[in-house]
Amino acid sequence: MYNVDYNTIKALNITQANTNWPKMPCQKGWSYDRMEVPYESIAMEYNWVCDKLQLGTYSVIIFFVGSIVGCFCFGYIADHYGRIPALMLANLCGLIGGVLSAFCSTFYTFSASRFVVGLAIDTCFTPMYILILENVGVEYRTLIANVAVTLYYTPSACLLPWIAYFLDNWRILSLVTSIPIVFALVLYFFLPESPRWLLSVGKIDEGMRNIQQAAEINGAKIPAGILSDFHRCSELFFNTEQSSKNYTILDLFKYPRMRRITIILILIGMIVTLSYDAHVRLIVDIGSDVFVTFSVANLTELPSGLITYFLIDRVGRKPILFMVLMLCGFGCLIAAFLTKKLSVTIAAVFSRFFANMAYNISLQWQAEVLPTVVRAQGVSLIHILSAAATLFSPLVCYLDRYREHLPLFILSVLSVICGFLVLFLPETKNAVMPQTVEDGEELWNQKFWCSA
Repeated sequence: MYNVDYNTIKALNITQANTNWPKMPCQKGWSYDRMEVPYESIAMEYNWVCDKLQLGTYSVIIFFVGSIVGCFCFGYIADHYGRIPALMLANLCGLIGGVLSAFCSTFYTFSASRFVVGLAIDTCFTPMYILILENVGVEYRTLIANVAVTLYYTPSACLLPWIAYFLDNWRILSLVTSIPIVFALVLYFFLPESPRWLLSVGKIDEGMRNIQQAAEINGAKIPAGILSDFHRCSELFFNTEQSSKNYTILDLFKYPRMRRITIILILIGMIVTLSYDAHVRLIVDIGSDVFVTFSVANLTELPSGLITYFLIDRVGRKPILFMVLMLCGFGCLIAAFLTKKLSVTIAAVFSRFFANMAYNISLQWQAEVLPTVVRAQGVSLIHILSAAATLFSPLVCYLDRYREHLPLFILSVLSVICGFLVLFLPETKNAVMPQTVEDGEELWNQKFWCSA
């Protein structure tokens, strides 16, 4: 506030402030506009404004640092100690950090709790996603990876803003969204470890038990001769090929073909995630009510997941992802030329629909292309760099201050570029997922850049 005598200013009938007047910290507190978000946030409660405005940004940065640490640590744990330990440790971090957040009273305690929550981001989901893909047959991968996740994610995402609205308290919201993780932790005692991972690390007996258990649950009968032959071959392969190897994320870059595929997957992941996040921000900014607009935008998750399921196993990952990225870019381009707010919103939601499909397909493709021994680490690396790309989405959205709809033009160009990158990846339709890095190098041997 200006450090002046306001009584004198009033007496002189001065109605316009002089920017050269001396300034001082606000003396009588702050008044917050609650028209858009009616409840008090932590920034309002502790007045992270004016000279403390940067504290909110710092807490987000610390949260992001936590997600980087979590992806590396839990990705390594998932590949070396199992998918389930990584999944449960990540969920435990989400539970502890979320509950602690509700009781924070300083910036430092809040930032520390958000760092712990950040450890769980992505890794509370990625090991589960990989575990599912490694436990089902080729014909069920798309069904489980898209439909099952979509059916649960969509209603939850649509409901979340209204939970926040009716709870009317950020601390209670933090507890309500964290405590249910307890149920996920209980499932640890009922989930079988991935047989594919167990075989890759030499735990042959346990892997065979899980395979037999799955067969019994499914009512399938495996001839004893086949099981014994498979057991013997698995032991022989591990003892001769794998026992002396300790794979890390660097192994993906040792071989030319896997290196090229990994780099392309990273670029596609970064562009798709940036586009996805930017669409969320743009649609919320375009709409008149942040709660309604957020829910409507998330409703597109359901049809996009179902359509993905019906198409990619029939047509293939490559042509579908190429097509949806082009349509996403086309939707952005159309929205950029429209003037009416409703029309722009409809076009942006249309584009967000295809951004959803692109995100779902790229996530499944990553898990199918990368070898089992470094799958969790590879997917985590892609997610880390993709999350880093989302840091630029607010900057992209901010460009509308210089020219209206400029962000939509940029997203359109990025989608087209990403679409052409897709053509350099191998098709995984009806393909068996590679077990080792050497398997991946041989399996994805393409003669032509655009081959299936």
